[in-house]
Amino acid sequence: NKVGPNPWDQGASRKHLLDAIDLSLKRLKTDHVDLYQLHMDDRETPLEESLEALDVIVKSGRARYIGVSNFLAYRLARALGKA
Repeated sequence: NKVGPNPWDQGASRKHLLDAIDLSLKRLKTDHVDLYQLHMDDRETPLEESLEALDVIVKSGRARYIGVSNFLAYRLARALGKA
């Protein structure tokens, strides 16, 4: 998950995701996006940490919905408490 223009702007840590959404909103000149999506599973960041950051983003009104792609289903299900 590259979340910025620099090589070090990657990963799905809470800090990276919260910084990235704010930069995206500023660049887009809007206060929210309809969909904020993670495209790759960051195995170095606990998935729960990423999901908690996404929850903050939605609850703060910066994104209406969240999504993921290219994640292992069992990891996502386990993190969501369904496995």
